Amino acid sequence: QTWRIEGGGWPAEVCEAHAFISLGDHAVAATILEELGAERRAGMVEEERVDFLTLAAESRVVLGETDTALADYDAALAIDASAILTRSSRARLYLDQQDWPALSRDAEELIRRVPELAIGWYLRAVYRLETDDLDGAWADMERARELEPERIETLVLRGRINEARRLASVAED
Repeated sequence: QTWRIEGGGWPAEVCEAHAFISLGDHAVAATILEELGAERRAGMVEEERVDFLTLAAESRVVLGETDTALADYDAALAIDASAILTRSSRARLYLDQQDWPALSRDAEELIRRVPELAIGWYLRAVYRLETDDLDGAWADMERARELEPERIETLVLRGRINEARRLASVAED
């Protein structure tokens, strides 16, 4: 805080926000980060604004303030629609909220922008599992496994899909 008071500018504010996060005061940190992300300041690049808003959103998620978190993610993506960490974080929030259409949109966008990353394939597989497209879920899960064979959440998803298939076959009998 001394650095900020002594004219450290926005870099000092970033440092202060990180300190508040470390202390567990996510509300103060999120407010600082949202203010930083709201407008470009001298020496600040757009990617930094995206990072600030994404970190603010993550702090809001910790606080259970999901609507504000989504607004922060949306603001960050309005600055840079190709921000992969931001989009995947927002998609995970949609997953937690079981907002399947929104999850599908972000998963599709991740696959379109970075098909070489497993996260989009994994998220779309979850969406497809939850909407009873078991064959589609399996295909996407397999693609995610090809890209990151040791990713635990994908292996767990494989088990969930297998169980859904088993239950579907039992229901048919």
